[in-house]
Amino acid sequence: MTGVPGAGWRRSLRVGRRLGRRGAGVRIPKGRPLATADANAAVALADRRYGRDTHQFGRVANLSDGVFAIALTLLVFSLDRPDVPADQLGRALIGHLPQLGVVVLGFLLIAQVWWYHHRFLGVLRTVEPGLIVINLALLGVVALAPYAIDVLGSAPTASAAVIQFALVFMGMTALYLGLLLRAQAIDAWLHPMKTRTFWWIAATWVAMLASHAVVVLVALVNPVVAIVVLAASGTVIGFLMAWFAPKAYHDWGV
Repeated sequence: MTGVPGAGWRRSLRVGRRLGRRGAGVRIPKGRPLATADANAAVALADRRYGRDTHQFGRVANLSDGVFAIALTLLVFSLDRPDVPADQLGRALIGHLPQLGVVVLGFLLIAQVWWYHHRFLGVLRTVEPGLIVINLALLGVVALAPYAIDVLGSAPTASAAVIQFALVFMGMTALYLGLLLRAQAIDAWLHPMKTRTFWWIAATWVAMLASHAVVVLVALVNPVVAIVVLAASGTVIGFLMAWFAPKAYHDWGV
């Protein structure tokens, strides 16, 4: 009867469970045979873990790239076109430099998050509901970034504008750290990661999270200095961590 699983499907499911498969691309204990394609599909359905060669993994990556691409593209719409006579255009463009600088800064920060997210997916073996939910939350904050950048561009010296800008990127940092912690908790890495290496990587993102909190506090006193701190903190923290971290830290780069 259509829609009713047959005996073969149930048998494949039992085989897959006995083998302890975690979706496509997962290591198999020595001495045990490889499961059939039906067993792989059945276990993926039962465990909701999808290997990097599956359609589900590809959809997560494609959606992520799409949201980042749209967010980066929308930044140009936050720029105001000077509506002045031709003889005043030069002065108007100079007046728009702070807004252009904010857009460039926003582009660089979003692009940096995309780069780390790209590297993260590159070392993942599998995705599952927990990772997908955290990733969706991250994409939601990324989608808000053009709005935050637009507000800051319209008032780059206002404390409220700088604070909401910093909070958006603070949210991205916190959620990316959540992805790292979740992947480590369920051992979703493509290759085994040493615990010491992971904590060096996590410490980098905790330091970035702390720097965003500092930016929020500084913005209450001096918004311009806060923007400078936000722009420089990621590079400084990345350099320092790379200098002191073990070699394996550089190999992972997440």
